[in-house]
Amino acid sequence: MKELEQLLTASAIQDANWASDLLAHMSIHKDDYASTSANIACSEILAHPDAIAHPRWPELVEAAINASRDFEDVAEEIYGERISIADDEGWLCQGFDSYSTTYSVAELLGVKAARAHPQWFSLVLKLIEMSDCNEHQAPVGEDTILPAVLDNHPQWDQLIPHLLDLDHYTFMDTLLPQRQILSHPDLMKWVTPFKSHVMMVRAITHPDVAAHERWRELALLVKDQPYIRNSSDFPALQKLLQERGLE
Repeated sequence: MKELEQLLTASAIQDANWASDLLAHMSIHKDDYASTSANIACSEILAHPDAIAHPRWPELVEAAINASRDFEDVAEEIYGERISIADDEGWLCQGFDSYSTTYSVAELLGVKAARAHPQWFSLVLKLIEMSDCNEHQAPVGEDTILPAVLDNHPQWDQLIPHLLDLDHYTFMDTLLPQRQILSHPDLMKWVTPFKSHVMMVRAITHPDVAAHERWRELALLVKDQPYIRNSSDFPALQKLLQERGLE
């Protein structure tokens, strides 16, 4: 098996054992070696077009996902048992972020060339399902899903429910004003379960949302909800409601 550093060049990808050697490095579960190797591979070689074109690229990405270790994994190594973050009284596991591969895999799958891969969607779902995803939500939403939606990936709308679970801020602040979102038949199904009506006030007073024909549906969803007057954007919403005969 070659050293990891020898596998990080474009020319190395052409070697018959490149993928096997890289997989081996991401499978050495000793301390943080596997996750460190995976993070390095994601940031330095797996986004290369030749790597993405390699028949074993999906296998390599999945190995990088599986190399990640969540808080409980690190706690088990330190305390000898799997405890929650709330029970880490000695603060001995607070560096567990460095054992995660979520950030680097999210950035890798956010690359446009990666989105063109036929197995991209299934790899994104694996990333979402990974054990520590709930502890590192932002990069999956911002670095992986958001660019795919803005780029009109063929399966972008199937990612919206996952984005709402992971990072509803990105959906409300960045995506709701997009025409493809506002015009989608599932719009109300996506937003109706949303509980932060104060955040929705800001979203539906966005000029692009306010100008859209479905603004009325969104406004009726929030206008009578408690606490929306606490929003700094409420005066703008109130003005729109009055102008359009809804108040």
